Amino acid sequence: MLKTQKLARCGLLLALLCLSSQLKIPLPGVPISLQWTMVVLIAFLLSWKEAMLTVSLYVVLGLMGLPVFTGGGGLGYLLSPTFGYLLGFIPASGLCSLLYHRLPRHTLLRDLFCGLCGMVVLYGLALPYLACLFSWVLQAPVLYQLCSVSIFSPLFLRI
Repeated sequence: MLKTQKLARCGLLLALLCLSSQLKIPLPGVPISLQWTMVVLIAFLLSWKEAMLTVSLYVVLGLMGLPVFTGGGGLGYLLSPTFGYLLGFIPASGLCSLLYHRLPRHTLLRDLFCGLCGMVVLYGLALPYLACLFSWVLQAPVLYQLCSVSIFSPLFLRI
């Protein structure tokens, strides 16, 4: 494929990822948005390198101050409870894409498996970040926060 087509595809999917973050269900703690759906779509449509680059650009744009995240943008977002999820999007998109393009037979079960593997990576990075944020920065009891319904409700609603 031509480099121009790859660049245009990455740019278009980046714009759709920015738009998907604005469609949200506000919950206390971590709101539910369409970001994860777009990250999986990006992973399925792009190679693993292009997917990780596209999602990385999304995170960089938000940290530069553009209001592309669900709650806005800027460097202050580093101390947001949802920033761990944004960091988790990067390797999760790469893993989803790698599995999607390497596993044989395009079936719904395989697609669900790719998405669930990416979700494991996503929560594997997001929850430790959240625990560190609560314990070190906010000085809140970690066990209470991790057992809170507001943190795990996005996981159960997505499954």
